[in-house]
Amino acid sequence: MKKKYTRKTKPYGNKSYSRKNYSGSGKKNSKKNYSKNYSKHSEVKVNYKQVKENKFVIIVEKPSVARQFAKAFNLKGKENVEGITVYKGKYKDYELVVVPLAGHVLELDFEENGRWTIPLIPPEQIKFKPAYGKTKFLKALKKLIVDANVVFATDWDREGELISYEVYHYLKVPPERHYRMTYSSLQPKELRQSFEKAVKTSQKLDWNLAYAGLLRAYLDKLYGFNYTRLFTLAVKNVSRDNKVWSIGRVQTPTLRLLYEREVKIEKFYPVPVMKIKLTGDYAKLKQEGDRKYFIRVRRDEPEEFISEGIQLPSTYLKETDPEKFEQVKEKFITAVKLLNSLGYILILKTGNNTLQITHKTPHIEEIMEHVKTKGDALKKLKLKRLIKKETPIPVEVIKNREHEKPPKLYSTTIALSELSKALKMKSTDVMKNLQKMYEMAVISYIRTDSEKFDEKKYKEDFHKERLGALSKLQPYGSYISRITTYMPRNRGSKIDDAHPPIHPVSSNISSLTPAQKKMFDMIARRYIASFYPDFVQDKVRVKLKLPIDFSKTFTKTVDPGWKEVIDPKIRVRMKKEGKLPDFKGITHFIPESTAILFDETKPPERFTTANIIKKMEEMKLGTKSTRAQIIQTLINRGYITVNNKNQIRVTQKGKEVIMLIDNIDDDHIQLISKPEFTAHLEDKMDSVNKGKEDYKKIIKENIEVIKNVTSEKKKKITKAYLTLSTK
Repeated sequence: MKKKYTRKTKPYGNKSYSRKNYSGSGKKNSKKNYSKNYSKHSEVKVNYKQVKENKFVIIVEKPSVARQFAKAFNLKGKENVEGITVYKGKYKDYELVVVPLAGHVLELDFEENGRWTIPLIPPEQIKFKPAYGKTKFLKALKKLIVDANVVFATDWDREGELISYEVYHYLKVPPERHYRMTYSSLQPKELRQSFEKAVKTSQKLDWNLAYAGLLRAYLDKLYGFNYTRLFTLAVKNVSRDNKVWSIGRVQTPTLRLLYEREVKIEKFYPVPVMKIKLTGDYAKLKQEGDRKYFIRVRRDEPEEFISEGIQLPSTYLKETDPEKFEQVKEKFITAVKLLNSLGYILILKTGNNTLQITHKTPHIEEIMEHVKTKGDALKKLKLKRLIKKETPIPVEVIKNREHEKPPKLYSTTIALSELSKALKMKSTDVMKNLQKMYEMAVISYIRTDSEKFDEKKYKEDFHKERLGALSKLQPYGSYISRITTYMPRNRGSKIDDAHPPIHPVSSNISSLTPAQKKMFDMIARRYIASFYPDFVQDKVRVKLKLPIDFSKTFTKTVDPGWKEVIDPKIRVRMKKEGKLPDFKGITHFIPESTAILFDETKPPERFTTANIIKKMEEMKLGTKSTRAQIIQTLINRGYITVNNKNQIRVTQKGKEVIMLIDNIDDDHIQLISKPEFTAHLEDKMDSVNKGKEDYKKIIKENIEVIKNVTSEKKKKITKAYLTLSTK
């Protein structure tokens, strides 16, 4: 018997993971065994008969959506076919059957056969196989579509088009028999109109959109399977924990973003920051002949100006960022010079010694040695007044009236970010709730890039109908009654070709949970606010003309406009605002006293589940439909954790993935964790979506990349792992 290899050196990393196949749990009924034992008997073929011209089988994405379709078309019949609940009935002259799927009922067949080999090169001919446990949906369709027209009514986006295309391709639906419904809400009227339009215009699947979805699924599987196998096989022979190293085309670059932020936080060293506080009075400069003098403008309380933060020079900054250190040093000397001009000097106490800090002798090295923390600054740096002098400082007064348009409407990214923050929920939980609200037909489709309505598609009548339904609920009715123009005037810029922004479509919200009602309220108010006038305020900014920023701003609301809808308490606050200070004739500020305050620099903020999704959108990682799920995948893999404030921490297991990749001497392997590489592939998908590139060509190009996943690469990973494990 071959002796099992054991390592004497302690492998780095978490050792608490049991050995599992990447695709399943190892149980008899697991996906692992299903994939391994998949055979031709699982295939479902349809023996099509002559079509009944008025019979239409409508395929929807989920059972909950099927129920909404049944209501929309008033289908009274309900039948169990192969364990699937379908709805039947007459609509006008049509015989309708509504059949639900369960998301993807098919998946790409890479013919992996349960064996972990590298590289895994799929066959050139794209093939699908029934997803685990979902053959029954295909068997139900086989019985129902044999003599019918087929209407695909899955979600109208890349993923929904792919789900329809998979069924179309696998069941070999005759091209002339298929139709495609497109809609943005599950409101009965919209569904009926969509069905009739699809049939009358012979609307078909959007092949480019489907191919873009197919390309995404293909590349995800191609890179995920191969790199997960490559890393896992490379490490398992020299590691006692036998864990799976899950690597993905989107998840790994996202993990890198989180890891890099984690490293910045861990390596962060707080540096003292000084602020200068000036207390005194405004003054008017007068001139009589050759004589100039100041007239103080006394108020109830002396005025205060606090400067921007002035970072103190530090050894840490000098060693980590020499260029920034020089900038910090110059600014500190400028601040010291200002203090000197006001009659003050900084004193540094170093034990029994006292140093005078002036702009000519700033004693930078001594400050770096003795003032390393905020506590040091408070104890050792004091401000001493040398001479009593009141130096008039010129003042700039800037007055303007600002108009602010209503905010952007809710795209998927904006909704996840703002609702997650407001309700203190994970973005994945927000997405689940929004999905349920869409399926309950109370809001429009939730996967959209639109931040405003396309005015060519959505006219006044559309909005009158939407607002009319919403006006049945209070307090929305009272707000809607004051709307004078029915075209939104928000300041969004992005428009999704398929869907409008997320907005309410029904007032029937009695079945919503408390959390969902709060989400509905935010969505409804944002939509109503888009019809309101600008928020208007007068603003006065007073700025001291000094080399360091001393400024303060006073505001007065003139018209609450749209903010009254978003924030009902704004009128109460308006009454308490009082008048703006009168700065007429003010030319100078005369400080009577000066003080210094100390704080310290703060570490970078942790990513939350909301703002990492924003960052992913910015970096072109994933899509509006998949970003929240990517975060959940990283949680499921044990790579990150999320606390009750929605802040993300990278676990030791997650750190090990990026540390290992960074330690591998191979540019090709490095690519899998680079956001730029994934963004490049996303651009390719967009090109396919627009009909500019052939998805088959892109697949072939990426198969050539995967052919480099060889034993030589595995050796490099093993070497890198051993190097890390001995550190």
